[in-house]
Amino acid sequence: MRKFGFLTGIGFLLVLTTLLAGCYEKEEGCLDIGATNFDPSADKACEDDCCEYPRVELRVTTVFSDRTLTEPLSFALDNFYEVPGVAGDSFSITRLRYYISDLELLSGNDVFRVTDELEIEVNGSKTIITDDIGILEPGSSPGYSVGTFPYPGSYDGLRFKVGLPDPVKMGDPASVPAGHPLSILGDSTLWLEDEGYMAAYLEVFREPAAVDSILLRIPEPILFEFFPESPIVLTAGFDISLQIQNDIRLWFKGTNPKVDPVSTLEDKIQANLSGAFRFTGFN
Repeated sequence: MRKFGFLTGIGFLLVLTTLLAGCYEKEEGCLDIGATNFDPSADKACEDDCCEYPRVELRVTTVFSDRTLTEPLSFALDNFYEVPGVAGDSFSITRLRYYISDLELLSGNDVFRVTDELEIEVNGSKTIITDDIGILEPGSSPGYSVGTFPYPGSYDGLRFKVGLPDPVKMGDPASVPAGHPLSILGDSTLWLEDEGYMAAYLEVFREPAAVDSILLRIPEPILFEFFPESPIVLTAGFDISLQIQNDIRLWFKGTNPKVDPVSTLEDKIQANLSGAFRFTGFN
């Protein structure tokens, strides 16, 4: 009898285990530790590419440095600022827009970019480009999400362009989805029919007494490279925000908006842009 009871107990446990296993459903989830939605409680990898990967954001603080102050002034549209080097003359900017593109993080000789892509038409041919393009506009759009960046690690430098590279600069706006930064539906200030996309666009009042603003377009992209003292570290599974400072005073260094012709202002700003941005950190 004891032997029979023992075997009966074993059989009961086997049946119970089978029933419990049949009732248990494995939980699906992202099992990639590099994803932002990594789920350590999941015991089955999701089959629908549910993993979401870190994104890079670019945030730009716009300032107007003052030769009499150790810290720059915060910049605001429609405020009048002293013309650099011309005491008594002042000007204001009522609108400022510019493209940023070609963001790259550097590690030794290796270059890393976001994985997002976009198909556009250039001179009638379909072209695949890296979709890391944003429009920045102080007062409304001080930053943007550049794209997906699934490469954790330590980086010793970064670079980007103010403006658009070839062949994007001569892309066909009609081939771009509505709502994309390259779309000109509703706002074509950064695009000219015969010249393509501009790097930057400004509306400037030459002096407080001015009735009408002047329009300035900066056509060519400018490349910026930064190699900070400490590395830029991207932790697996986490987004990162890169911090940049844009000094408007340096855009207008050596100019006098009150008297300079529009073409002269455009040329001088184009030449000045290379010194106007700097990398300030990340988080």
